[in-house]
Amino acid sequence: MTKPTVYLDTTIISAYWYDGADVASSARRLKTREWWDIERRHFALWSSIVSETEFRTSRFPHQAVCVKMVGRLSYLPITGLANALFEEILDFGVVPASKHRDALQMALSAAHERADPVYAAGHGR
Repeated sequence: MTKPTVYLDTTIISAYWYDGADVASSARRLKTREWWDIERRHFALWSSIVSETEFRTSRFPHQAVCVKMVGRLSYLPITGLANALFEEILDFGVVPASKHRDALQMALSAAHERADPVYAAGHGR
């Protein structure tokens, strides 16, 4: 039986490493870590170079470990279909143009919803 797939953008990995005092975010960190430690084995986890780039180009606590964590996941390739969906998401205003990375991640996830993704070179370790 094939595992269901989950596309992870930067949100889950960032929540895993959150160390601030905000109570709601701390609770999210605990639930995220619980899911990661217990439930993730039931899923095929995917991310993309978009998430890695977002982690690499931002400056925040635990940046290096976030880059390492996302780099261990399999990456969905950016295909022609993903690019076309990305353009449509922006053209129709589903996501503001200022959030182009979010739009690309939505497009990647949608483009590979029913496809058998191909591992990007150097990932899926």
